[in-house]
Amino acid sequence: MPDTVKITALGLNQYVSISTNQASYASGDTLELFLCLGNSKINLDITADIFLGFVMPDGSLLFFDSSLSKLVAADPDDLSTFTPARVNITIPSGYVSPTLKEANADMDKDGINEVFRFFSAQLPNLIKPGAYYVFAALAKPGSYKTGEKEIIGDVSIVKFSFSP
Repeated sequence: MPDTVKITALGLNQYVSISTNQASYASGDTLELFLCLGNSKINLDITADIFLGFVMPDGSLLFFDSSLSKLVAADPDDLSTFTPARVNITIPSGYVSPTLKEANADMDKDGINEVFRFFSAQLPNLIKPGAYYVFAALAKPGSYKTGEKEIIGDVSIVKFSFSP
């Protein structure tokens, strides 16, 4: 059986990447979310707040809090309601995560952990069917508190669907 290789290029304008284990889900399936961070050696260190969350089928937003286990609702029209998963983190020049020590999941099922899984949950049949998005973004530290949209780099967004 051939091995699957997924290449994620991070560092120039894309400093954060989020991914899922599947493109569509049904009741009882397990949703897993994976995160990568990176900064090119030619860039200076980056200091940012990191935001991780979901866009629901009705357009509402849910953000992971700092525990990465609780979701907090936010008003899409009010940045001051957005909840960062981490604040004031530094991504050094030349940094790549996950390292071999940080990798905790084998996304391509080849027996080698190559990704960092930060969330895993079995999906109940209570979830509304439809298109969902999971996202990861970096912003200037504290900028969301003042309602300013100061995104650092590109936002990583992945679409998935749910049907009970």
